[in-house]
Amino acid sequence: PFYNTEVNVDGGYRYQAQSYDTDSFGSYSNRVYNTFEASPKAIIEGEFGSLPWQLVTGIDVFYSAQEIADYFDKERENKNYSADLSLNSIGAYFHPTLSLTDKISAETGVRYERTSIIAVKDSSAIDDKDIHQVFVYNAAININPAENIKLFAKGETLYRYPFTDEQAVITGYGSDGFNTDLRPEKGVNAEIGTRIVQNDLFKLSLNGYFLQMEDEIVWYDEDGMFGPLPGKNINQDKTRRWGVDTELTTRLYKVLTLSTGYSFLDARFIEGDNEGNAVPLVPAHSANGKLTVQPVNEFSFSSGVSFTGEQYQSGDNSNSMDPIDEYWIFDIEVSYTPHTSTGQMLIKVKAENILNEIFPAYATYDTYYPAPGRSLSISASYSY
Repeated sequence: PFYNTEVNVDGGYRYQAQSYDTDSFGSYSNRVYNTFEASPKAIIEGEFGSLPWQLVTGIDVFYSAQEIADYFDKERENKNYSADLSLNSIGAYFHPTLSLTDKISAETGVRYERTSIIAVKDSSAIDDKDIHQVFVYNAAININPAENIKLFAKGETLYRYPFTDEQAVITGYGSDGFNTDLRPEKGVNAEIGTRIVQNDLFKLSLNGYFLQMEDEIVWYDEDGMFGPLPGKNINQDKTRRWGVDTELTTRLYKVLTLSTGYSFLDARFIEGDNEGNAVPLVPAHSANGKLTVQPVNEFSFSSGVSFTGEQYQSGDNSNSMDPIDEYWIFDIEVSYTPHTSTGQMLIKVKAENILNEIFPAYATYDTYYPAPGRSLSISASYSY
């Protein structure tokens, strides 16, 4: 029988009007944004025999529209073009959970979503619409063999439909268009993992996963970044990823805490001309560590380090360009929480990349964009 039912309705509407003056491009535009969303949801609880269950079901509605009027002059007397972009989405989901014992629960879920993207631009003769529909599902089992141990296993299908500006380009300065060939991303994911907490001594988490993706959306320049031909978003060949994530936090001494993490990820193309090659911008190894000293409750000092392994440049699906080298980053941080009569104050001083390591934040077609060097920040906050 049903013994508890809860109904929630979340939503909102936002209107925004903005003007942009770009003298360098001779473009002066007015833009109006309208966004509406609503998410009615029901949570129902009951018992199946002696087994407790919970059902979460609902509907998600989303609408976003952008109206653009672009002019040749700042006075906005000579119109260049008018354009309209909109995205409409509606989805429904059904997510039941069943407690098999006081230590084991199972859950599953299904979701259907339909999205339409519409673009209109008078000067480029764009008047197109595309509809994307997806149906996804998931299942999981959670086991608590002891109070401080959690085990889980889950499988699910994934999706992501194109963003509006991925499918429709209306301010491309010569590359305007509506990409009707672009398909939603789809994938299958499986995970297994555990979390162990031993009082205040340590916390350990270990997760392994497998992910296979189809039709991932990426930017593609046929003749390179600086070639004359305009680039566009495409669906790339199928990829496969498998990896392991682990994190450990342990108290070495009363005032000394160590946090560490390591990730291994093997990401490769599994079809097409680049079958077997590594997926760009995905390092196989990454790690981090942080040592914190807290002699008193009000004061703490920490030093951190992060490692990012070698990875291929964006667009280098053939793995033929020079890879981005591995790099290490070191940071330090000091925090002070002074006593206050009311509320809480926090003062923090942080130095990042203290060795001023030179490394690229992004690289494509042998063009490197450097990350920030050494930096120092001071912040203060008060809450009550």
